[in-house]
Amino acid sequence: MDPLVGQLIANRYRIGALLGRGGMCSVYRAENTVKARSVAVKVLPAHKARIDELARRFQREITTAKRIDHPHVATISDSGALADGSLFLVMELLEGTLLTNVLDQGRLPIPRALGIARQMLTGLGEAHRIGVVHRDVKPDNVMLVDVDGVETVKLFDFGIASNDKAAVKLTAAGTAFGTPEYISPEMARGDKVDARADLYAVGVVLFEMVAGRRPFVGDDGISLLRAHINERAPSPRAVAPDANLPPALDRLILRALEKNPADRFFTTEEMVAAIDGVLRPKTRRRTYAVAAVFLALAAAALVAKLQFHLF
Repeated sequence: MDPLVGQLIANRYRIGALLGRGGMCSVYRAENTVKARSVAVKVLPAHKARIDELARRFQREITTAKRIDHPHVATISDSGALADGSLFLVMELLEGTLLTNVLDQGRLPIPRALGIARQMLTGLGEAHRIGVVHRDVKPDNVMLVDVDGVETVKLFDFGIASNDKAAVKLTAAGTAFGTPEYISPEMARGDKVDARADLYAVGVVLFEMVAGRRPFVGDDGISLLRAHINERAPSPRAVAPDANLPPALDRLILRALEKNPADRFFTTEEMVAAIDGVLRPKTRRRTYAVAAVFLALAAAALVAKLQFHLF
């Protein structure tokens, strides 16, 4: 049995069931005995907390996420250390489904995929506003939860986020980090990145949601890094011809996946506007049609008026 289960830590968090265990940390359901509410407790075990890089990454997640107050970013409320040297953080309990698990079932309907991407972008936009770049946007870090009957995105794991206001950097310049399947070309090269690296990653996730696979596939991380750096992304419409993807969506995704950051969307707001244009094309066409009718009527009235004066 897990030795933490049943323990009271920080005099107020009663550790319950293990929710999941990753390469670095374990996440538990817990009860805040002071406020009588359920929370999630993420623990970096002592033997890993003694590794400076991992401890700094864990601390970065705490300090970065605490500064972001947004409905699409998981809230971190507390943190500390255990007697054995393990580190922990307390976050809102996200009871939902990882986007990864949803994608295991196949591609998503276009409106749902665009809705998820839109929420991801609004959460990232708040991070970017305060100078934080996530740098590890991927389905594993996107939880889909039900909020009053509405599917709601919660972004988490800012462990390798960069902060242009931070004095300490986690990784030396010239070192690539992140997840090879979703990494931007500039990150793959180990270059300095800005918010547009996150937009690239959202583009990869959106490609995967609507096409049923990622734009680049490979047997190992190195081949994926090379593909992101050197290969032009395929058209989602070509990859999934039976998905009936609209051309505007194809153009949106390919722009997000441009190799040069200057050729991508510049901000999350700009990419959200493009998504809205794909989501509501009929409304836009109807507006144009109404405007065309008014212009035609005005032109007819003008012609009639001229004819009246001439005769």
